[in-house]
Amino acid sequence: MFALTSITNTRQWPNRLNFNVTVLSRSFKPFPIGARVKPVDFPSIEDLSTAITGQDAVIDTTFSPEVNTPLRLIDAASTAGVYCLDFGLDPVLLGVHDIPILGRKKVSYNAV
Repeated sequence: MFALTSITNTRQWPNRLNFNVTVLSRSFKPFPIGARVKPVDFPSIEDLSTAITGQDAVIDTTFSPEVNTPLRLIDAASTAGVYCLDFGLDPVLLGVHDIPILGRKKVSYNAV
């Protein structure tokens, strides 16, 4: 099982690849068929941890303007016993931290 914190332009891949996908979202907006949506309070480590308990992996695709969102997700994954955390993009890709919206992710890369 995977928990994704957000996904875009992926209307068909969860079913095609036979993943059990859980999307953590700030709202109940529509997601691909086959993806469970769990609205969560992203500032709450407890809420995040509860939502991802039982997942095999978390893929962090958040691009929040504040750097603490991915840090809380890392703490929540640790608390929930999730053993695999992926950042959704390659943190060592040359130039990735030079892009302002992606540069904020450097803090979370350094945290693990």
